[in-house]
Amino acid sequence: MFNTQARTAAIGNAFNTRAETTHSEYLNQSVMDHFQSRIGWMVMLALFGFISGYIITSFEDTLSSLLILAVYIPMIADSGGNSGSQAASVIIQALAKNDLHTGLYLRVLWKELRVGIMTAGVISIIAFCKVSLLSGDAALPMDTSLFEVAFVISFALAVQIVLSTLIGATIPLGASRAGINPAVMTSPMLTSVVDISGMLIYFGLATSMLNI
Repeated sequence: MFNTQARTAAIGNAFNTRAETTHSEYLNQSVMDHFQSRIGWMVMLALFGFISGYIITSFEDTLSSLLILAVYIPMIADSGGNSGSQAASVIIQALAKNDLHTGLYLRVLWKELRVGIMTAGVISIIAFCKVSLLSGDAALPMDTSLFEVAFVISFALAVQIVLSTLIGATIPLGASRAGINPAVMTSPMLTSVVDISGMLIYFGLATSMLNI
C-alpha cells in the first residue's frame, strides 16, 4: 500500500512539474516568438487554398451538368476535416504523453486505417439515405438516377474519411519525427490537404462514375 501511495504521489508530482515547465515555457516566449513560429505555416498553407478553388473551377462542366453535387460539397469537406482532426488530436495527445515512438508509427497508421474504414461505413450509409430522401426533386440528367448520385456521393465521402483519417495521423507523426512542433503545423496543414484531396476525390469520382 505504501508503494502504491508513493507511486501515486510521484506521478502527481511529475505531472505538476511537467505542467509548470510547459506553462513557464509558453509564457516565457514573447508574442513575436509565437508569431514567427506560426505565420510561416499560415502564409504557405493559405496559398494552398487557391488550389481548392482551382479544382472546383476545373470541374465547372461537371457542376453545371449535375447541380446537386454543389449541395453536398460542404458535407464532403466537413466530414474529411472532422475525421482528420479527430485522428490528429489523438496522436498529438499521445505524442505529448510520450506514448508513441518511431517504431510504433506503422501500428498507429494501421489502427487509424481500421478506425477510418469503420467510421466511413457508418457515415456513408447516413449520407446515402440523406441524399436519397432529401434530394428527390433535384434536376438530374436523363440517363442518371438519384440512386446512382447518392451512391457516388456516399462512396466519395467514405474514401475522403478514410484518407483524411490517415492524413490526420500522418501529419503530427511526421512533424514529430522531423523535430517540428505538431501542435503548430498540424491544424492548418490538415485543413489545406484535406480540402484539396476532398475536392479531387469528390469531383473525380463523380465525373468518372457518372460519365459526366
